[in-house]
Amino acid sequence: MQDQRDEFHPYTLFASPERATAEEIARQHAAFAGASPLVVDMLDRIPDIVLILNQHRQIVFANKALLEYLNCASQDVLGLRPGEALDCVHAADEEWGCGTSEFCRMCGAARAVLQGLSGKTAVQECRITRTPRLGAYARESLDLRVHAAPLQVEGQPWVQFVLTDISHEKRRRSLETIFFHDVLNTATAVRAAADLIARRSSDGLDGLPQHLQGLSHRLIDEITAQRLLTEAESDELQLKSEHVNASRLLLELAESTSGAEGTHGRKLRIDLPEIAPELTTDATLLRRVLANMLKNAVEATPAGGAITVGCADRGDHIEFWMNNPGEIPRNVQLQIFQRSFTTKGAGRGLGAYSMRLLTERYLGGRVDFTSSPTEGVTFRATYPKRR
Repeated sequence: MQDQRDEFHPYTLFASPERATAEEIARQHAAFAGASPLVVDMLDRIPDIVLILNQHRQIVFANKALLEYLNCASQDVLGLRPGEALDCVHAADEEWGCGTSEFCRMCGAARAVLQGLSGKTAVQECRITRTPRLGAYARESLDLRVHAAPLQVEGQPWVQFVLTDISHEKRRRSLETIFFHDVLNTATAVRAAADLIARRSSDGLDGLPQHLQGLSHRLIDEITAQRLLTEAESDELQLKSEHVNASRLLLELAESTSGAEGTHGRKLRIDLPEIAPELTTDATLLRRVLANMLKNAVEATPAGGAITVGCADRGDHIEFWMNNPGEIPRNVQLQIFQRSFTTKGAGRGLGAYSMRLLTERYLGGRVDFTSSPTEGVTFRATYPKRR
């Protein structure tokens, strides 16, 4: 999406910063709740989250669905904006709060609310990453369908805002699409190779047994990856700590990637320190994160380009990085770790999300990236030496 700067508020990075005072919010809440007890009772019976927002996008009424979801009282959310009530990780990026950061430009909820305030009915999908007071890295991803409808109250534009959780729907659809897409492609290649072996004599196999072996490994790897992500999201992963040589791990990844589908014509450079860093962690999860990182780098690198992978000792932590040429558009950067976001077509896009999920929730590390026209794209994953 191309930035249209004149669409944004001149003092923020997106929407207006103004807020009503606490006294005004209390008056607006009393006016709405007292005007029609029957309407309030009906809204409280709706299973979806229903919010009434004033002209400054602040909550003046929240139904029981939100209060039960957050386990809080009505007065705890009055005056907040939706992202602040839901603990969106970007709600406090700017001093003006929810709706005013650069990330909010890509938020379906923020855009729907603004459309509602302008008198239009809007339905959009929204991805929110939240930290629900469970610790610095206990992030939770929500996929929501949001519906904003304009209201006129006391001559001011208000919005009825409905949020429907479609996380399970999106996750099931993504997992099914990815699983069937990747596994079916690999299985088809295995069958084709097996058919060729069956039609040729043993003297003319031309490396087909090795090719079939590689495809079989890839098929098992795809199935294992999907099972791992499913267990990670449902908090069913059992961690197993073991000693890992960081340099050896990168060499093994590079060797397994070399010659794989999509790597032909691309160079893979390895930048390792003289003394190999070592850490104690779950080697399977770490290998999965780095494999996804390398796969993304390969997919983003044009033929003839080079990918550089490396690691370094950072004292109490070890840093892995992977660099590829090119640049990530800003609108993609703002959404890259969100669940279900993809630039690769419907049903794709869990690679970066799973990298952060496994790293932050299970391995105690951090994943981030930088992108520039001169330095290319660099993903970094940092882990404690002992988890």
